[in-house]
Amino acid sequence: MIKVIVVPHTHWDREWYETAARFRQRLVRVMDEVVSVLERDPAFSCFLLDGQAAMLDDYLDLRPAQHDRVAKLASAGRLLVGPWYVLSDELLASDESLVRNLLAGRRVAESVGRPLALGYSPDAFGHPSALPTILAGFGIRHGILWRGYGGEPGQETDVFRWIAPDGSSLVVHHLPPPGYEIGSGLPHDPARLAQRWKELSAMLSPRSSSAVRLIPAGADHHAVEPRLPALLDELSRAAPDHEFTIASPLDYFAGISESDHLPETRGELRFSYRYTWTLQGIHSTRARLKAAIAEGDRLLLRWAEPQAALALLEGKEDARPLLVAAWRDHLLNHPHDSFGGCVTDEVARDIAARASSVIIQARGLLVDLLHERLQQDRSVARRGRARWTPSLVLVNPRPTPAGGVVEATLTVFQDDVIVGSPDRRTTQGRRVPVPGLATADGSPVTIQVLDQYDAFERLDSPRDYPDQDRVRAVRVALQAPETPAHGLRSLRVVASAGAAGEITDPVRADASELSGNGWTLRAGPRAFALSEKGGFAQLVSDRDEGDTYTFQPVEGDEPVMAEWARPRVVWPGPLVAAVAREFTVGDRTRGTVTVRADHGSSLIRVAVDGVNLTGNHRLRIRFPLPKGARGGMATADMQYGPVTRNRASYDLREFTREWPVSTAPMHRFPAQWDPKLGIHVT
Repeated sequence: MIKVIVVPHTHWDREWYETAARFRQRLVRVMDEVVSVLERDPAFSCFLLDGQAAMLDDYLDLRPAQHDRVAKLASAGRLLVGPWYVLSDELLASDESLVRNLLAGRRVAESVGRPLALGYSPDAFGHPSALPTILAGFGIRHGILWRGYGGEPGQETDVFRWIAPDGSSLVVHHLPPPGYEIGSGLPHDPARLAQRWKELSAMLSPRSSSAVRLIPAGADHHAVEPRLPALLDELSRAAPDHEFTIASPLDYFAGISESDHLPETRGELRFSYRYTWTLQGIHSTRARLKAAIAEGDRLLLRWAEPQAALALLEGKEDARPLLVAAWRDHLLNHPHDSFGGCVTDEVARDIAARASSVIIQARGLLVDLLHERLQQDRSVARRGRARWTPSLVLVNPRPTPAGGVVEATLTVFQDDVIVGSPDRRTTQGRRVPVPGLATADGSPVTIQVLDQYDAFERLDSPRDYPDQDRVRAVRVALQAPETPAHGLRSLRVVASAGAAGEITDPVRADASELSGNGWTLRAGPRAFALSEKGGFAQLVSDRDEGDTYTFQPVEGDEPVMAEWARPRVVWPGPLVAAVAREFTVGDRTRGTVTVRADHGSSLIRVAVDGVNLTGNHRLRIRFPLPKGARGGMATADMQYGPVTRNRASYDLREFTREWPVSTAPMHRFPAQWDPKLGIHVT
């Protein structure tokens, strides 16, 4: 007897071709029916909420009176909630955000019952090699995946063991080529239903590694099928050697063998082009949106949270509720379509607004926590301005002591901005003497002026209206003294700090080259050349007939290389040196590339700022390997450490559905290494 586990579900993209607000309206109707069907029909034993608890949050926000009914079903194991908060794009999300995702999902699930102990990820655009490690930390030993695996030799069966770099493992059910919607839309007509089962059986049986089959019955934003128990009864009559049962995916894993003879795989799961849609092209879609989400991640993890923890240890205010609120907004930008950018423009605007909100929340928390830790009373400061002693506070986010070149903005008071009075502009644009910086013992700190501009500065107080000032802002680079790990160091802002010590090995820039820290970057006809190691960077545009999911080159198109104007010096040194060059890429893009060196750092910083003049093309920055270096392998920073990837070339005629892409996601850096030569891009 072959046992067929049928898992009714809906796959719920929180936002995609509709906004989250519109899909939430549809979600309420779907959930109302799910609750009613489960309550009135005991044969409908369970329903899977797509592995993500955010669905429940969204539903109960609008239907709070349903909480007890939902909790009763979830506690009985009939409404399957979690383990995730959202179904993230796992390759783009940071390791810690994946952990927070599971923590948030567990918190919601435990508010109504218990979380589903299953690594359910049916639609992510690939999976990181560390995922078994992350899931193991939550006691999760089984998973269900689709994209990123299948179609290659040794990947023919429906169950395999996935081993992470640290040895953690996950027993995975690999969905068939149609994915999570294989059991959706079962016909009500008995003859057509029997034929549909023959087709499903022909697809499932050759891949099955046991006498148990798994069929997810649902699809994108689909409502529950109330007649599913009756349809399975009909299938039992049509296929008497099969037992059809509505059950949890965990019941499926309980019925299969997890012997040592399961096929094993290691590393990332990013290649399934011969099996199903892989959609690795989304990792470069709407890059600005991805950068904004990543900025919020860094601000929360590296800046706001450490200060919150230190403040709590010092007996200050508990900021955890504010962090939880910021993290919820941050995680709501992690669903695979949202983070991937494969959404409508209207949805992209919503994502950008959430990303901006996370950044504002994280920065606000950081400022408030620093005031708390420094015992700065803003009410006193607001009412006793004459007693101010201006200071610049250095914050070290690292777990080790750190110093070196730091950028900061110093301000010089110009005018009060008084509500209701005529706008006074007598001092606007006037250059001011550059203030200095000194350590607590009066020693001058070396600075380099980068810019001056007019700005506004506001002092907020909990017991007063804001004090708004017009100031002259001076952007400086400074040679920061060593600051303790996760520590603070205060520098006094003074009218004049006196002469600082001589800078040894300064960085320098002139109209033809940038030099520092043992290397020289020279301007050439193709952007820049790095010493004697060959080319450094080039901008290249290719025509693209694809969409937000895939890059599709145009037949017969030739790449267009950037043309460069003469370089100009932005900063000559000695702490910061930079050279800028304007560029045009045909009639497609124009902009500026700025290359910068900081004293004491081996990094060459490259900033590209420009305007896209036309659609349907892809702009890339290419860093050629140094002369003599061998290609073939690259290393990229990903979750819990670097991964090494082999370069491969394919005959594209083998791929009728989707062409493999030659690019791959990374977090902080990719590096191409040779035993003696290489390039590292951060």
